Amino acid sequence: MSPECQGWFKSSFSSSAADCVEVQLVDGEDGIEARVRNSRRPDGPVLVFDRGEWEAFELGVFNGEFRMPRQERRVREQMRNQVQDSGAPRAAGLVRSSKKVGGSWATTG
Repeated sequence: MSPECQGWFKSSFSSSAADCVEVQLVDGEDGIEARVRNSRRPDGPVLVFDRGEWEAFELGVFNGEFRMPRQERRVREQMRNQVQDSGAPRAAGLVRSSKKVGGSWATTG
């Protein structure tokens, strides 16, 4: 067995309470394989990748190809959609904020 092949492990960025994926490197028929599973379901399904597939995935992660949208960006988009849905005036880059004062819209900017 290769020295790098050991038990299941998580990223060093994972907390012990977090739901994470676990990886195991094992000697396969055609060389080392990477196995991936859900840490909450250790008896559940396991994905198996050969060296080429795993290295392509690692390079994609390194290049940011699988980056999830930031939470802040989603919140900003939701807030922007709420303002647009409310009928507040929007001038391209001119109105910094809008708020309803009495029965009409007041803008600042």
